[in-house]
Amino acid sequence: EELAAQSRRQREVALPRQTEPAAGTTIACPLYSGPGFGKAGAKYTELHAINLHSPYQGLPEPPTATLQQFSLRRLRLLAGSAQWASMQVNLNYLLSIDPDTLLWAWRRNAGEHPK
Repeated sequence: EELAAQSRRQREVALPRQTEPAAGTTIACPLYSGPGFGKAGAKYTELHAINLHSPYQGLPEPPTATLQQFSLRRLRLLAGSAQWASMQVNLNYLLSIDPDTLLWAWRRNAGEHPK
């Protein structure tokens, strides 16, 4: 119970309550915008939106580095990572399957008699 009270106090400090509505603008949003949506026949509702101010001023700085393509053969997963463990599970599963069972559909599609 003490932890819950402490958590509430932290939230109150982190998120102060506003006593008056924030300045904003009214926007019109369609009630439906899925398949078959058409602007002409759409019904709109007005919503009050809060103006969000950018924390940045002026133009962003141009990138200082560029991305370079590389071969996937150069990619190595770190041993012990979640991706490496997943790869090991997949590898062990594939190695556990009998090769004739694994190739049955390929052989059938090639017109060979499946074993």
